[in-house]
Amino acid sequence: MPARPTLSLQSRFQQASAGFTLFESVIVLVLLGIIAAYAAPKAFNASSMTLHAQARTLASDLQRAQLLATSTGSAVYFCALSAGYVVQSSVVCPTSVPEQTSLAQPIAVTLDKQAGLSATPAALSYNSLGQPSAAGSFVLSSSPAGSGSITVTVAAVTGLVSVP
Repeated sequence: MPARPTLSLQSRFQQASAGFTLFESVIVLVLLGIIAAYAAPKAFNASSMTLHAQARTLASDLQRAQLLATSTGSAVYFCALSAGYVVQSSVVCPTSVPEQTSLAQPIAVTLDKQAGLSATPAALSYNSLGQPSAAGSFVLSSSPAGSGSITVTVAAVTGLVSVP
């Protein structure tokens, strides 16, 4: 059997430096784990994303109530409850958000469990011209104290809805 030819010093060096060592790979994985543990909770904070999404939905539903009042030619009432809100055609606001919508209550929204709603005034009505009965301020807040709140406002005469 012929003997295996020996490699030159240069070819041995090139062959050895072709990849990463186990130690280098472990260090990189540990650093990525530390960065992920620090950055992931801040990047994927679901409560703040949910709060912003619910504020945009609230603003959209306020505009929809105004449009509904102008298109039907009758008064539409926006009733804010602690767990959600209802848009309806009757003057008396319900005590809880109904399970299903109907013609009398075309919009019924239950907020996320971690969110609460406080409103001034609690019931806002739009006349047939789409003008609100008063200026309104709706504050959406997260349950864990200090985690944030967003205020959606309605202008008195024009009904302009604004979200920060």
